[in-house]
Amino acid sequence: MRTQTRPVAKGTRDPRFPEHLQTVCRFEDELFAEIRPRAIAERTSFNEQVRILVEWGLEAARGGTAQ
Repeated sequence: MRTQTRPVAKGTRDPRFPEHLQTVCRFEDELFAEIRPRAIAERTSFNEQVRILVEWGLEAARGGTAQ
């Protein structure tokens, strides 16, 4: 994985979904191959599965407390 050389994303708003920010995320093949079957098994989109995993990771980083 390379070191960040560009500014950190601020996200953009899609007028169709004004309550959400969007950004582009790239995955290494191995990580993508781990997420995709989870999405299929859970019958969610790939993006929804990524949001769930990010939320879990943030909760774990906060010590398991929701904010």
